Amino acid sequence: MERVLTLTSGDNYIYLYMYNNDEAFVVDPGSQRPVSEAVESCSLRLRYIFLTHHHLDHTGGIGKLRKMTKSWIFPDEIDSPPQLPECRVEVIPAPGHTKDSLCILVRSRDNSPDVLFTGDTLFIGGCGRPIECKAKTLWQSLERIASLPEDTLIYPGHNYTAENCRFALSVQPDDELVRQRLQKARKADIEGIGLVPSTVGEEKRTNIFLRAVDDDVKEALGMPEATALETFEALRKRKNRFG
Repeated sequence: MERVLTLTSGDNYIYLYMYNNDEAFVVDPGSQRPVSEAVESCSLRLRYIFLTHHHLDHTGGIGKLRKMTKSWIFPDEIDSPPQLPECRVEVIPAPGHTKDSLCILVRSRDNSPDVLFTGDTLFIGGCGRPIECKAKTLWQSLERIASLPEDTLIYPGHNYTAENCRFALSVQPDDELVRQRLQKARKADIEGIGLVPSTVGEEKRTNIFLRAVDDDVKEALGMPEATALETFEALRKRKNRFG
């Protein structure tokens, strides 16, 4: 059984994680309706609402869902994530996009790959804007994600994959891996499913922001002697202008 059900609301992703046969938690319910419809159609009991940060497009459905399901909200109502029968839930602090940003790491007890819900910290092929923090803080959060096992599944907060690939190609036009990913992203968008999930390993190979450590990215930016942080800052500024 697929444990993660991916829902959409505009370009936002909302996730239902199913466990214990008929129970679930939801991550970043920016809208109530797709969650309620999925819970009903799958005969699930919604137990918890997990939030990666406080922006309205990730929290807009909380009020109605809370009234309908009596589910608990983390981190607003409980101090630590609940420990569930079939998995262990951990929090990775990920300030950068906002001061309170965090990632939700779910470690299954059956040796299947871990699942990471990254909110607006890491996207497929990209990363969030450092709104409430400096770029250095966001880079440190991305480094923490990059240090996870390469088969860790990545579930981001938005579908910006095609745009992120186009940006990467504007820096390195000959990157064949990114070009192939762009083609897959366009096809997936037409089909309405997106490219979720990714993996930590795939992001380290094709996400130009995580590749700020690579010499060929520094060369492409005309910064061969730059540190990884300086390269990341330059990429982030360039992406802000790109869109």
